[in-house]
Amino acid sequence: MDRPKRLGAVSADGSWRAACQGQHKLISLDGEPDELFDITADPGETSNLLDSEPERTAALQGLLETMVAEVELRRPETWAREQLRIRADQALQERLRGLGYIE
Repeated sequence: MDRPKRLGAVSADGSWRAACQGQHKLISLDGEPDELFDITADPGETSNLLDSEPERTAALQGLLETMVAEVELRRPETWAREQLRIRADQALQERLRGLGYIE
C-alpha cells in the first residue's frame, strides 16, 4: 500500500505555513483562522472544510507542527543557541568529546 504523499512549506518569517497530505491542504496564517481544503475536489480552494473534518484537521495540524519544529532546528540562530548551550555544559562536552564529535 502506498503511503499518502506529504508536503509542507513555511514562510521565511514563519507568518504562514501549509501542509498537504494526499488531496488535503491545511493553511495556517498568523492572526487568521486555519483553512482546510480538498485540493482535488476544490482546486480553487473556495470551500473551507476545517469544521466539517476535525480528525483530518487535527492530523494535518500535527504534521504541520512537526514540520515547523524541524524547520526551526535547521535555522542558524538555533545552531548558535545550541553551541552556547554545549559550551556551558561541561558534562555534555565530555560526552561529545568521548564520542569523537568535538576535540
